[in-house]
Amino acid sequence: MHGLLPQSKPVPDRSCLRHLDQTFSTSVSVVMCMKNELVYLLLRTITTLVKRTPPHLLREILLIDDGSEVDSSPEISDFSEKMSIPIKLVRNNVSVGITNCRNAGIRRAEGEVVVILDTHMEVSEIWLEPLLDILQDRPLAVAVPTLDLINEREYEEKHLRTVNAYGIEMMSGYSYFRYYWTGPPEDNQSESYRTASILGGALAAYKTTFLEFYPQGVLGEHWGTENSRLALRMWMCGQGLWMSRCSQILHTNGNDGGLQRYLKDSPDMWLHLHYETLGDVINFIGEEGEKRRLLWSVYKEDLHVEKVFEVSRAIRQQFRSECSRDYAWYLKDVQPPQSMHYVRLGSRDHYHLVGEAESVSHPDFCIVTDYKKVYVDQRCRRDRTLVYDNHLLGFSVRGEVQTTVQTLHCWDSGQGDNATGITMYGCHSVSHPDLVTTYSSQNFQYNKDTRQIIHVDSKRCVQIFPNNKEILLVYCNDSQEQKCSSIRKMD
Repeated sequence: MHGLLPQSKPVPDRSCLRHLDQTFSTSVSVVMCMKNELVYLLLRTITTLVKRTPPHLLREILLIDDGSEVDSSPEISDFSEKMSIPIKLVRNNVSVGITNCRNAGIRRAEGEVVVILDTHMEVSEIWLEPLLDILQDRPLAVAVPTLDLINEREYEEKHLRTVNAYGIEMMSGYSYFRYYWTGPPEDNQSESYRTASILGGALAAYKTTFLEFYPQGVLGEHWGTENSRLALRMWMCGQGLWMSRCSQILHTNGNDGGLQRYLKDSPDMWLHLHYETLGDVINFIGEEGEKRRLLWSVYKEDLHVEKVFEVSRAIRQQFRSECSRDYAWYLKDVQPPQSMHYVRLGSRDHYHLVGEAESVSHPDFCIVTDYKKVYVDQRCRRDRTLVYDNHLLGFSVRGEVQTTVQTLHCWDSGQGDNATGITMYGCHSVSHPDLVTTYSSQNFQYNKDTRQIIHVDSKRCVQIFPNNKEILLVYCNDSQEQKCSSIRKMD
């Protein structure tokens, strides 16, 4: 086993040593699914598990080979004979996908607690006990470790940075997911703390909890966003997601960080994953109109909207748990403050003015904001303006202008007194949440009498130039090109 047992990371704090004095009688099964994994990485993962887990807790390691092109079972079997913990290998002749593979492992598991783990990980000392401590207090929760990245080209113990999926940055409602990595929250120094979302490669829960809440694949994809779907379910229906500072696991993307082994079999993988995730999301939204407004913000074709509804009905047949919370609660009370706000036209806590900015001089030309620029487009929504739409401008109480699809970025005039363009830049209120009024470059007002959008600091007005599809800040005058309608006060 030379080279297979790297040096363990030191515990992050001496207080974590208290877990060595705890007594747990819970039996644990580790479930690992793999497809075309490098055997060296897999054996290294198994070695750290066996050597750094109390043997009276670790009942078994379940390996499920999900249709790998090369059969590595001879090497695994030879290696397993040297281990003191039962290592069971199941091989699927045809790949069923990561979600269904893990579900099969959960059903097979004999332990009371199941740990789902990727096959290219390294566990550190005292990795399991803090997770069991969380579950002991919250039996309907999912417990996760703090993850560190490993340099995958030099697969030695090279700690790059601590990461965790403390939230999902949501673009256009849920048009796609992008995790942003953070360390543990600075304002919460507790050993364990709640997290809005999780990575899918390292998590623990009671087997009964996974059997009830772990998502099933609907469209048969080989890779999935089951972690995002699980996050929603655990907060809406269970006791949430909890991350431990004391439990540390190192992770690499293994031999295929780009997921090519999945994409080559399914060119529509990302599209199907959006269907499944959105299908779970809208099942936690009560109003039919609210569901459709969310989906219309993601898709411009009814074909996709109806497909999500079809998938959501299939999910309801699989998942019948009683849930007391909804999607709006999740985004408001669970998501970190820097993530997207769940905006309804009737709420006044974030915006005091909202609407589509349509040009008075050139009807049907409206101001559109994406994640990099502000411009004009000859396709106004009018009555079809959506709650989540890059046409729908929100004027915040601090003076910022955002689109209601995403509140991480705001209109910004840039630097200098002669700046004439408007770009998108990180909102000052995100980095400085205690601001009463935003800084000068992002301070805009709408004058309902003159119908002009004014940059307060430079005293210039937004003017539409439809031929170039651009807007600029110019000195205010009575020009019709500086007048915008359809922006209204919040009721």
